[in-house]
Amino acid sequence: MNTRALWKKELSKILTSTPSERARSIIDSQYTREILEQLSAQEAYMIVKDSWGTDSQILLPFIAPETICNFIDLDCWEKDSLSMENVIEWLWEIYTSSPETLQQVLDVIDLDLIILLYQSYMEVMQVVPTDEDIPNLLDTGYESYDDVYFFRFTREDEKIQLLKDMLSLLFTHYQNIYYGIMEGVMWEFKSSMEENIFERRTFRLMEMGFPPSEEAMSIYRRTPPEKLLRTGIRKEKVPHMDLSESLLPSLYMDHISENKGLIVKALEQTNPETRDRFIYETIYLSNKIIMADYRSLNEIDELKKSIDKAAALTSLGLAIIMKETKSGAAAVLEDVNAETLFSLGYNIVSKQQQRLKIILKDIDISMIPDSMNEYVDGLLEKRPLYKDTDFSTIEQLEQVTQSIDRIEAFARILKDLAWDKHIKSLERTNTGTNLDLENIILTCAAINFIEQLSSFRPLLRTELLEFLRQTTRLDSSGTRTFLPDIRNDLTGFLHSFDEALDITVIQDSADLLIRRLESEISGIEDLEDLDTRFITCFVVTTD
Repeated sequence: MNTRALWKKELSKILTSTPSERARSIIDSQYTREILEQLSAQEAYMIVKDSWGTDSQILLPFIAPETICNFIDLDCWEKDSLSMENVIEWLWEIYTSSPETLQQVLDVIDLDLIILLYQSYMEVMQVVPTDEDIPNLLDTGYESYDDVYFFRFTREDEKIQLLKDMLSLLFTHYQNIYYGIMEGVMWEFKSSMEENIFERRTFRLMEMGFPPSEEAMSIYRRTPPEKLLRTGIRKEKVPHMDLSESLLPSLYMDHISENKGLIVKALEQTNPETRDRFIYETIYLSNKIIMADYRSLNEIDELKKSIDKAAALTSLGLAIIMKETKSGAAAVLEDVNAETLFSLGYNIVSKQQQRLKIILKDIDISMIPDSMNEYVDGLLEKRPLYKDTDFSTIEQLEQVTQSIDRIEAFARILKDLAWDKHIKSLERTNTGTNLDLENIILTCAAINFIEQLSSFRPLLRTELLEFLRQTTRLDSSGTRTFLPDIRNDLTGFLHSFDEALDITVIQDSADLLIRRLESEISGIEDLEDLDTRFITCFVVTTD
């Protein structure tokens, strides 16, 4: 009978079940140990965590001690900070599972980690057998296994018994570790041990497919998009693939398949070799993202977000190349890495972010009106977003680009208006100092209509009424709208400030201004009834 084939078939069946069912299915199998050995450390960790406090205690004795140490690497850190509370939780779970399993884990776990743990709970003194102070030490709560190192726990909680039992185990079975702890508690510096633990953890994470954060940051490196468009397959961006060693965590595979973006649809059209390569690259890219963004490795939702981000920006990069080269998705994927597509998508978006930041050197962000502000907050995030989600389509990119085009056009026009010279007089206006790009330019347009001057100052109420009488009318439904020719006049007025501005952007901006104006005056039948306190699209004096 081919036992290997049987348990591999059973493993495949288990991985297609829901996460909540996997732990129990593995326990019920007659191949529990073989199945757990075949899983990656990350997959096994997620199964144990999903069954924490119940089935996890049955599973832990079947898992290699080195793999359990990987669990602690994944679960007991918040960014670069080690959580001793989580370490104790793991040790307690292991101890509850089996003292023998705890003994095996203590033999392979970082000694510095155990020393740090004991440093926070106890103090140690070294004496010689003839020391006359020994009775005093015993009277003050110290105890010893060897009459050389005396220790006393300085904190009281339910985990003290665990720590005492661990010391007893170590003294009985691993005296070199026991004496290392005694010496370490007395003499080792916390900062030095934390640095050593972090360094060793970094190497172990690399073996699990999580690169160091400083290396992972390369995915956000600024690179000219045109250079990325010319980049083909780079062998160093293709992770080593060997399914005979362990299976990929099913979380990645499941979540990638659930994605509705362009990249997943494109993979369905590619050949098996390209599809396998690209999925491996996407998984490694997801790991780079979670490390570069300093997200917690013990949060499944954070892992899913990194997968979603990888799929979103690679989809955008794919769409950009397809548009530029007029190639099909399958053909593009055969000649490019997932990370290249991600970098292309990110850098295209980052280019728009930098445009916006340059514009905001000349105007305050509060001056961007609501009609233009839809994408600003998301784009100014450290990792730019489309509103509150990652960019994933050409359409999203075009919408944001169009919005920045408008803001840039208005900001360039504002440079010639010297509007800030009138700040002192704004206190006696309907808007006060709450100026925005649109109400400054609309006020300037009204001044230009009245005086043929391209300048800014607060309007008199009579001037505003005269401007509206000559430029608006009531339609058949009683709604006040602008005369058709006004759009052309406004477009020409805006273009006169800077003829280098794209005429399409200028026309679009003129439409935006008219929509703002009509939204505020459309309900006014008799202009004499206009109350400037409720008008924000013009700056009108209240004197």
